[in-house]
Amino acid sequence: MTRKDHAADLLRQGFPPSEIAHQMGTSPALTMQYLCLKIGEGELRRSDIAFSLPHEVRAAIEQAIEKTGSTSAFVISRELKAQGITASRIDIGVYVHYRRARVVLGDMYELVRT
Repeated sequence: MTRKDHAADLLRQGFPPSEIAHQMGTSPALTMQYLCLKIGEGELRRSDIAFSLPHEVRAAIEQAIEKTGSTSAFVISRELKAQGITASRIDIGVYVHYRRARVVLGDMYELVRT
């Protein structure tokens, strides 16, 4: 199994990018490269990455964005910590990048189309 296949399998098992990097012993940047290659190959969707974070964490990130008016992973991380919520800054940044409506809705449209 290639490293990119391993990363994709871990994502499908519900692990967010930071945990995939930890389990594979790679950097988060290299992990994201593996996942993006699998997106390019059509085996993953961008929304799969966004939704790899637990629902509670995604909801807390959305609330932090609304409260602070910022999409900075540092600002959001600080707000979550103030609320007692632990989340990797890497995962926060990835979620913010892939949370946009055109990503999620585009993937949903493609799923319905196929």
